[in-house]
Amino acid sequence: QAVSAEAAAAHEACCRASFRVARTVAQKRPESAPQHLHMLDDDTARETHHNLGQRRVVPVDELKKLERRHDTLQKEHDRLKLTIRRRVHDRLVQQNTMAANTKAFAETSMGTIAGWITAQTFFHVILELIASASVDQKWKNIIARSTYAVFASIVVPLIDWLLRPKTTKEQTHFIADQVRLIQRCLPLFYAWAWKDVVSAVLAVSEESFWPELVLTGIITIILVGVQMTPFYARAVRAVNQGGPDDTPAARMMVNLGNLGLAVGFAWNSVASWAPKEAMKHVQAPLFVFIIQCMYYFVITALIIF
Repeated sequence: QAVSAEAAAAHEACCRASFRVARTVAQKRPESAPQHLHMLDDDTARETHHNLGQRRVVPVDELKKLERRHDTLQKEHDRLKLTIRRRVHDRLVQQNTMAANTKAFAETSMGTIAGWITAQTFFHVILELIASASVDQKWKNIIARSTYAVFASIVVPLIDWLLRPKTTKEQTHFIADQVRLIQRCLPLFYAWAWKDVVSAVLAVSEESFWPELVLTGIITIILVGVQMTPFYARAVRAVNQGGPDDTPAARMMVNLGNLGLAVGFAWNSVASWAPKEAMKHVQAPLFVFIIQCMYYFVITALIIF
């Protein structure tokens, strides 16, 4: 009898605990539990324990099923929350990237315009100063372009070096934005100056293919050779890291990497030799336009692929 009484008490306690768990699950997930579980209390559980043969409230299998469903829903909720966070994060990153690209494009465009106008202004001023020289006009152009290019090669790195401590990524006020805009324009002053030098030198060859090809190849080899030297690598590292090694001389060395515009212009002059020869044999503007479009699509495909 003592063993039976103890077993009955243990069974009653187990049933009461099961009812509490089932009631808690039903309160949290009412749609996944029987309707009568919301009205259970300890007295009902005790009464049900004495009348198990008449009423079966929460079977063990159903309770386990509810627990498994609860775990499944919790996992799905966590996965859905993680997915939403990732989508929101990706959308914000895309918006920030688009805004940054738009801003960089606008700054580069303004820098290109500023570099072009400044180069043309200095070119005409220097050309007026040497107008009385008894030299062919093509050589005057080379002298004027080269003078401005040397001037830009000295002044641009010096200004860039002087402005370096005044800008940080955390600064967003008006003056910092203007300084960053100036820094964005400075490499284009340098690049446009040397691009005009290459243009003036190529003009001496009178659009002859082989001299242009040889000159372009020499310029490319010199530029690639300079960028492969350890001096250039040390200068780039010093400018990127800052500190005492970031000197005007290092800035001048690093600016050699901005000669891509000059090299690109030289190779474009070589590549456009065939379309120019073809356009010499046509008179209709429509045919000229078609040749230019074909050249554009071919060069674009070569660059992309």
